[in-house]
Amino acid sequence: MKTVLRGAIVAATAALCLAGGVSAASAGPAPATDSGPHVLFSRKVCAREITVRNIPTEGSSPVATLVGGTTVEVDDTYNGVWFHIYSPANGWVLAQYLCS
Repeated sequence: MKTVLRGAIVAATAALCLAGGVSAASAGPAPATDSGPHVLFSRKVCAREITVRNIPTEGSSPVATLVGGTTVEVDDTYNGVWFHIYSPANGWVLAQYLCS
C-alpha cells in the first residue's frame, strides 16, 4: 500500500511540473545581469587637475574636475586624443593628461 501511495504522489508531482504548475519564475526574480559599461582600461590622472567635458571638444561644457592621482575607468576613445570615462565622473578627458 505504501508503494502505491508513493507512486501516486510522485506521479502527481511530475504531472504538476509538466503542466507548468511549478516554474523557476515562482522562485523569485532573476538576478540583474547588467554589468555596466565595458571597461577598455584604467588610467591615472597625471596632471595636477583635469577637466571632464560633456563632449570631446576643448570648448565644451565642463562636467567635473579631477585631481592628480585619481584613477579613471576608460570605456571609449575618440581620435586617440580623447578618452571617455565613466568613473569617477562621466564625460570626456584629454588622453595626454592620463598615464598608466
